[in-house]
Amino acid sequence: MKFLVQKIEECFTLRFVILNFSGIYSFKCKDNFSLYKKFGYPQCIDRELEALDSSEISDCINLISSCIYTKYFLVENYKENVQLLEVYNLGKMKLDTITIRVKNSQDKLIRKYNRNNFSISKNKQLFCFTRELQSVKLYFMENGLEATSKKFDSIEKIHLLEFIEEDKKLVVVGSI
Repeated sequence: MKFLVQKIEECFTLRFVILNFSGIYSFKCKDNFSLYKKFGYPQCIDRELEALDSSEISDCINLISSCIYTKYFLVENYKENVQLLEVYNLGKMKLDTITIRVKNSQDKLIRKYNRNNFSISKNKQLFCFTRELQSVKLYFMENGLEATSKKFDSIEKIHLLEFIEEDKKLVVVGSI
């Protein structure tokens, strides 16, 4: 369960967002926790959830948790060697941006064994993405275009990405 606070004309609305096997549910607190919106997961997430062993609820939680950063939900999808990264705003319950990259087909196999890691700048202009491997990609939230990428040969696995100092720097935590 995630707690989201949305500022609307100097008022604060507390919203509960619940993610479970069957979808994403948003409830507004001021309306006696009435259901605000319900969304099903994109097909690629649905397929991954269905493929999990139902006795391993931790696998489901890990999969869904790996898609969440603050109030954002990331979906990675492949179609005919094209990688789509979709970033949804859980506070507004809408799609914020899509990035499109042509990729090698073997990258789909890497996704199976490595979880995505991403961060969104506090000013919500930049989106940073890695698949726990050696490279980091930086995108513009406004249009989904890739701004830059960096490969870290001395890092074997990246565990955390975080914008700091008013989004002027990106901290990359990894293991060697």
